[in-house]
Amino acid sequence: MASGKCSINKLPAELLAEIFDFSIDRERFGDSERHELYFRIHGKAAPLNLVGVCRLWRILALNTTTLWDSISFHSSHKLPRIKGWLDLAPNVRFSLKTPHYNPSDKTDDSRVCSIFRLLSKTCNRWKSLSTFLGEMMAEEFLAFLQNVDLASLSLNDLAITVDFFTPSFEEKLSSVVSYLPFMPTIQHLTFEVHRTCNVHLQDLNIPWSQYETIHIQFPNLSIEEIALCLSNCIVAKRIHFHSWGSQPLPHPSRPYDPPFSLDSLTTLSLSKGVDPLNILPYFTLPNLNELLIDVRERNHAALESFLLRTPSLHTLIIGESLQPSYEFVGASDQDLVYWFCSAYLRCLPCFQLLLHDVDSPKRLGRDFIERVAKTGVAFPPLICFRGDHIAGVTRKNRFEFIGWRDRLQEGCQVYWTYKEGVFQ
Repeated sequence: MASGKCSINKLPAELLAEIFDFSIDRERFGDSERHELYFRIHGKAAPLNLVGVCRLWRILALNTTTLWDSISFHSSHKLPRIKGWLDLAPNVRFSLKTPHYNPSDKTDDSRVCSIFRLLSKTCNRWKSLSTFLGEMMAEEFLAFLQNVDLASLSLNDLAITVDFFTPSFEEKLSSVVSYLPFMPTIQHLTFEVHRTCNVHLQDLNIPWSQYETIHIQFPNLSIEEIALCLSNCIVAKRIHFHSWGSQPLPHPSRPYDPPFSLDSLTTLSLSKGVDPLNILPYFTLPNLNELLIDVRERNHAALESFLLRTPSLHTLIIGESLQPSYEFVGASDQDLVYWFCSAYLRCLPCFQLLLHDVDSPKRLGRDFIERVAKTGVAFPPLICFRGDHIAGVTRKNRFEFIGWRDRLQEGCQVYWTYKEGVFQ
């Protein structure tokens, strides 16, 4: 192609670079807002196909750093393709994501290790790393940490995902985590364990006081263990703790007195398995702006006490289930009345009930409100809607909420509204 005869080349270089950037087929890693967009290496897709069009495009593509600032690969990718990308890419910092694969497939595990070993030669250019650890990959990653000059790493984000456990693997995982204190540039940590294991979170050498953003998914956490870990997150601004277990959690023996203060925290998300309403008595969060909790035990007194000492709270989202499970009692009519009629909750600028059951909007619609209203309960103006924005984060999935009608966020799909006995 003669670059001077092509009309698109008459566009300003800045505009053409933006067009190049839009041509990247990117994917988001998980739901965490901390993780960046990645593109997969593909010889027939941008940015690799752009550099072969003409001299102008090659120069512009190689000087557009956003085309090269992230990479993910598949276990089926061949080493020559990865090497070709490394040889061509400009010397810019980039984010790396290794694939999620079946850890029992030794071929996939071996291929991922080989590609990671090649990419590890550029580790001084990594700005974030998201890695899935099978048994072989855990051994490869541990060897990398043992041999690399950790002082040369300038990682800002680190995400470790585990979906495989054997006794030997548990030991390798503990060894991997033991290197975290020697990587002081990491500010945002994601650590997800998707299988039950004999490893205890509090026994892992995680430098909690280092991180601004913490996203933890770990099985069978006790209330005391969660409280101990959280109390060390002294500079964290955003925290998400997700846990699950087969048995109900015991009541806390004795919350901190006075409650422990986390002055930097602005957003906190706690799953049902963490038993949030029995965790909150441990803490005072003077600058908390957003709180997202899935209810396990409905300790209304603990919530009210927490709200009284958290005047900064703007948004409270309660995850609720109507259907019981083997470890959970579904919400009763009295529970629902409390969520909608509590004076403590009505004082909040934004309160939303996140409904996990498919039939929840119908259950909480006209029949429920009219039936309960006959008992003398006065409901505030309510709205049932569908949205994908939770605690400042846009999620992949859309959720069903009920909240204050007069404080609805924009861009929502409305099911019904209620005010002074009238449905619309």
